[in-house]
Amino acid sequence: MNPIIRSILAVMAGWVTFVVLIVIIEGINSRIYQVDDSWQQETDPVLRHEAVVKMMEELPDGAFAIVLLGYFIGTFAGAALAAWIAGRFHVLHAGIIGVLSLLGTALNMAMLPHPVWMVVIGQLQPVPVSLLAGWLVTPHKKEHA
Repeated sequence: MNPIIRSILAVMAGWVTFVVLIVIIEGINSRIYQVDDSWQQETDPVLRHEAVVKMMEELPDGAFAIVLLGYFIGTFAGAALAAWIAGRFHVLHAGIIGVLSLLGTALNMAMLPHPVWMVVIGQLQPVPVSLLAGWLVTPHKKEHA
């Protein structure tokens, strides 16, 4: 397979993995921390956003911690998969997932209120986690003494 096509497919697969894992973990989170979901019936976008903001302000820290865990797991798994599928430049492909994760996290946190501790951790973890995943997937030559 053409290496460029393989790289593109690797990043796409890593991104899909990232998103799917976050959706799954946030679904579990919503079962643990059940909140009023009446905001879903709101049709006016401005009122809907205000209702979501109000709902998020009422969430306990544990709910935000699970979201961070989802970001961590999604980033790590997506980056590892991208690095593995790419088969070359493992850390680079994993890092791309980390940057995409960082951008997605930043966008989410800009649109909705989050605790400061979550914003800090959420912005600091994606790139290092992805680079670690890429490094772990990279075949390392064992030196024989």
